[in-house]
Amino acid sequence: MNYKTGKEYMEKLVAQKGQGLFSPDRSHNIIIEFPGKLKPGDYVMKVCEVPSHTKLWDIVFANSKGKYNDFVRFLDDIYSNGTDIDLSKYAMIDNAEYLAQLIFWETLQEDINYPPPAQGRKLTFCRLYEAVIVSQGQLTDIQIQNVRNRCNNHNSGIPQLYQIPPKFSKPSFYL
Repeated sequence: MNYKTGKEYMEKLVAQKGQGLFSPDRSHNIIIEFPGKLKPGDYVMKVCEVPSHTKLWDIVFANSKGKYNDFVRFLDDIYSNGTDIDLSKYAMIDNAEYLAQLIFWETLQEDINYPPPAQGRKLTFCRLYEAVIVSQGQLTDIQIQNVRNRCNNHNSGIPQLYQIPPKFSKPSFYL
């Protein structure tokens, strides 16, 4: 499912049924409960609990160590195509299918609640990319706690993107 289809699906589901829940990936315990609180189509994602942004960053941080190029391509692919990706290209990423579902449903919610001209999923993907960068252990001035704080800065404005050294290839969404 791509982002446009996902947003249309959620808006239609809420309009038709009002409330309910479903599992897009039963084998990994992801549950989508709707409606959410913000906008039509909003929902709550649960993975045996409601995952916070910070928890998602920690999962990406832990899983991307030593896999920089693979994870950058993985994030870029999800950003562009949602879950309509060839997971066989990411066999080196543990639980790639689960991560793709988790990232997609978390970021689709951002697109629904903060549509253009707001940042939507782009800002979330930028923060995920920053977690990948930090996981490589090559940046001494940025730690995972800095990334966590930047993603939990409610009502404090959007922090500037980090200046990533040229030796790191950047994904399409991190400009």
